[in-house]
Amino acid sequence: MCIRDRSESVFKDFMEDTEESLRKMMEADVNNGKFARFLKTTELVTEFKDILLNRYYRYLKGAFTYQISEKCRDYPGMSMLEFGHFCEHAQVTDAKLRVKDIDRIFIASNFETTEVSENPDNRFCRFEFVEAMLRLSVARFPDMQSNKVPATEIFTRFMEEIIGDRMVTPFEETEGFRQAEIYTLGVNDVLAANIDTIDQIYRKYKERQNFLSLENIRTMIRDASLELSSKEIIKLFSYSKMSIINELDSNKSRISYTSMQFVEFLEFLVRLANQCFNGSEEEKMPLHLKVNELMEALAALVGSTKSDFVDQPEYYDSYEQDYYS
Repeated sequence: MCIRDRSESVFKDFMEDTEESLRKMMEADVNNGKFARFLKTTELVTEFKDILLNRYYRYLKGAFTYQISEKCRDYPGMSMLEFGHFCEHAQVTDAKLRVKDIDRIFIASNFETTEVSENPDNRFCRFEFVEAMLRLSVARFPDMQSNKVPATEIFTRFMEEIIGDRMVTPFEETEGFRQAEIYTLGVNDVLAANIDTIDQIYRKYKERQNFLSLENIRTMIRDASLELSSKEIIKLFSYSKMSIINELDSNKSRISYTSMQFVEFLEFLVRLANQCFNGSEEEKMPLHLKVNELMEALAALVGSTKSDFVDQPEYYDSYEQDYYS
């Protein structure tokens, strides 16, 4: 059964995407990129932001998250080659837009007017990926540009006719799984019963940092003798995270792609428990019981034991009741 009031759960501090947060992300992306230089007029920039926010931003943000989580070798960036593979999958090339043109678009979008440490060289951040999609659209329809059709109209045509539904997004695995499987009474109660132990684990592995890093997570998994591939760890790590508002914010206390706050760590543990049982005889075990089993292995990392919780009938959906009947 799903949690009715998340404000009273262990997940109360998790900031989900809202219309306002998406607007802030979009504004930050446009400000961080070279959109104004490319579009040339304030009116076109304003029009582009309206179209982007109301129709395509959530989709593009999701596509970028999917790519860096599942298709890119060096999380959390996207290389020129990986961007080329993305374009190949989306079938954006034709006689007028060739591979070498895509490479030039990557270079133009990735060029930094100001050196910023948060923006890795030769790899896309999210705002650069969005900028590249705008540049791709104009390159894909050069006749429209020659006829002075506004770039906003070209971008809309590109997204509707060329991209369509070819971009893979992880909504079912991120937000969908979170709402349907993680935010449940059973999962919440197991985590709440073990919250002190989880806090000890978090503090042990973050060492002197403010947050856990991806490397800290890898160390924890290795110490617990859990068998996961590097790609699986990155995917679980990335999909457990809250959205980054401004990728170039240098504030060290901010949410970033490679740091994990405590509430994100709670979600990570749930996803980790689910992954650990994939392909096993207990794969269909209710998720909160998987988390309970995982806590036994993790508690030992801090010389503790898992805490008992009261397994209640209201935890179970109908399919889970059938599994145990």
